[in-house]
Amino acid sequence: MPPGYNAIMVTSLPELSFNGVAAARLDFPATDAQSIEVTCPVVPDAVSASLTIGAEELGSPTMRLGADTWRWEWQPRGRAGAFSVRLTVRCAAGSLRVRDCVLSVATGKLDGAGLEEMLSAIQRAAVALVFSIQGGRWGADLAASIEGPRALLEDYWRRVEHEARLATGVTRSLSRQPRVGTRLKVEERRLDEIAEVRLDDLARAPERPLDRPARSLSPSLARLLPAGRAGQLLLPRSLPVRSAETTGAIYEHRLLARVLLDLESRCHYIREELRREIRWRESSGAPGTDSSSLALLMEWDTGTAGTLRSLQRARSADFLRDVEPLAQWRGPTELMRRDRRYRTVARLWRLVSERPFAALQSPAFEMPGRDLPALYELWCLLEVARSLEQVGRLVDQNLIVADYGRSAAIPRAIWKIRPAEDTPIVRRVRPDGTRVELYYQRRCRPAAGYGPQLGSLDPFLHIPDVVVEVSPPGRPAEVLVFDAKYRVAPSGGIPEDALADAYTYRAAIGREGVPVVTGAYLLFPGRQGFDAGGVGALPLLPGKTAALTALVQKKIGLL
Repeated sequence: MPPGYNAIMVTSLPELSFNGVAAARLDFPATDAQSIEVTCPVVPDAVSASLTIGAEELGSPTMRLGADTWRWEWQPRGRAGAFSVRLTVRCAAGSLRVRDCVLSVATGKLDGAGLEEMLSAIQRAAVALVFSIQGGRWGADLAASIEGPRALLEDYWRRVEHEARLATGVTRSLSRQPRVGTRLKVEERRLDEIAEVRLDDLARAPERPLDRPARSLSPSLARLLPAGRAGQLLLPRSLPVRSAETTGAIYEHRLLARVLLDLESRCHYIREELRREIRWRESSGAPGTDSSSLALLMEWDTGTAGTLRSLQRARSADFLRDVEPLAQWRGPTELMRRDRRYRTVARLWRLVSERPFAALQSPAFEMPGRDLPALYELWCLLEVARSLEQVGRLVDQNLIVADYGRSAAIPRAIWKIRPAEDTPIVRRVRPDGTRVELYYQRRCRPAAGYGPQLGSLDPFLHIPDVVVEVSPPGRPAEVLVFDAKYRVAPSGGIPEDALADAYTYRAAIGREGVPVVTGAYLLFPGRQGFDAGGVGALPLLPGKTAALTALVQKKIGLL
């Protein structure tokens, strides 16, 4: 079967053609940069017909005068991947006939390797921001992920595998000679089962259900016991008996139980993502999918299964049985200082809890290639945010959120990049009081630029992708605008018609009736850019972001 078209169901309906090429001769996939014309011969006895591509309903066909061919036009709009195609025809006799097939749409600007490289860049930028904004102990760079595994999920797996090995090892060591503590045990016992009674317990006897004693008591004891209205002595049915017992539920063991629980939860998360990616790659034929890559994914899946079993065996160790996981770290103890094994428990806690577990889709797993312009736009936003990391101190952010959905028992364990629109997603303040705010999808409303708020100076709504607003004390604010354009001209530069947006933003966004945009730049995945006095195009590709950082820092006065 030729690539790009795979028949799923063969019926009596005619075969579909894409861009005038019959399926039998379609030996290349379409690209997301062009519209696709779908045609097929008219079905003579048809009453109605409709075509669906993916989740998009194209409806009834069109026909040209004198032609006997049905036509539909479909715009991929940056989406790429395998799309299901269904032709549904209702015939005069009332029967419903269906033809199903699959259309493959390849990326028009980035090949498979380049797409995966860009997705990997998104992961690195996002995790670096997680560490930077959340104050991670490891700083703002993921050197291990950049120089080592390309897939963020692989970095997760290698880290969890290492931490799980340490945790199971220390559990085995402690199980050979665990420390125990003592605790006061209080249990209710019948009076005839008690050999000794504490005076303070006996003094509380009137608060308990009372009965007449079964035998006479000594006068000295009788004076201590309550009496009824008729002067008869009454005895409690039962009394609390306190005793000391040994227990393994000490602080250090509860801390280890928490570490094992956290690692088990993270391992489940990684395995779920791995299996989802394996299914996706097997069914979609994603770029970079071959037998060796699938074998590697399956190897990791097998490894996570083995690690899960090891963690569950460690959690069921005798000295941890019925030990409740710790809710909050209370610092190192004297036992941790004296015993090397228990020092390892404290080290494990820091390894697991102090480094964020960022839940981001990995580039080698679950490639979101069906909306490439939105994907590229997200990466541009993250890179602009990274260029502001050295600007003053962080005041507030609405870019990174904690996801509590997977395990409410592990607070702040999973982080996600989720930028809020039309509100400051990062706020920073420089030592001189200058405020620097980063916006995503800032809405400049029609004619609102004549008031104190940033808005449009014309009757139209403008929504640039990324806005950096710089507000020095006592001076008018200046605005730097970036718009992501997932378009490239044949020369490697920005298409000429895309520049209209940059010039519009430069002139039409203002405050108090005055334009305030000091720079409007298009970010695009090309090779040749330009800067024409505050309006320009800046090539932005994975591994080539230094020019963006330099431009942002120059415009806001850091260079």
